[in-house]
Amino acid sequence: MDALSRLLWGWDARLHAPDQFGRVFVVTGANSGLGAEAALRLAERRATVVMGVRSLADGARAAEAIRARVAGAKLLVAHVDVASFTSVRAFASRVDASFPGGVHALINNAGVLNPPGRPAVTDDGLEVRTFGGGGG
Repeated sequence: MDALSRLLWGWDARLHAPDQFGRVFVVTGANSGLGAEAALRLAERRATVVMGVRSLADGARAAEAIRARVAGAKLLVAHVDVASFTSVRAFASRVDASFPGGVHALINNAGVLNPPGRPAVTDDGLEVRTFGGGGG
């Protein structure tokens, strides 16, 4: 956070966010962008972070980048495709089994896009929406 932002807002997560040791956070879309940044900031505050990602390879790279910055980061990379009810249910079951004490917060960051060449509905029959980039 730059000096002007600190002056105007007076709050910086790196300085003011409370310790999150013992708390479990699930962050979807945690391999890039806001999801990766959320996972990083939570790891800095000693939270256990479940990184829900569509690509395990991309998730592993993001987790490694966080571990390079945060010694002892507690991260679990797990597959979830938020466009699939089956995938979301399987992910939720894995998280539930891994953390019997429960999850303290869910950061729903992942989105569903309509990539070129793919149908405009999911396998579950839900309409896929395009976000940003001029698509609607």
